[in-house]
Amino acid sequence: MTLEMQRPERRNALNNELVDGLRDAIDKAVAEDVRAIVLTGQVRSRAEHVALSGGQGVADELPEKAKALNLAIDKAPIPVIGAINGPAIGAGV
Repeated sequence: MTLEMQRPERRNALNNELVDGLRDAIDKAVAEDVRAIVLTGQVRSRAEHVALSGGQGVADELPEKAKALNLAIDKAPIPVIGAINGPAIGAGV
């Protein structure tokens, strides 16, 4: 399964919606017995930063949501491959 981040206008910066969508997709892939997940994006760089703009609570909620996403990736019983075109700088560093 390929998961493509689609926020090219923000160079795929993580926000609550993107993190929630990725976590849901990973959980679904595991439940459907997918053999591997490839995580990629529409733009040259996978993620350059975390997007903290977007309304009240984003800065408060995102760290815990990102941690839950990282745990879902770590605990997935299948390979999760990052197909990164360029540097991946920001929350993942």
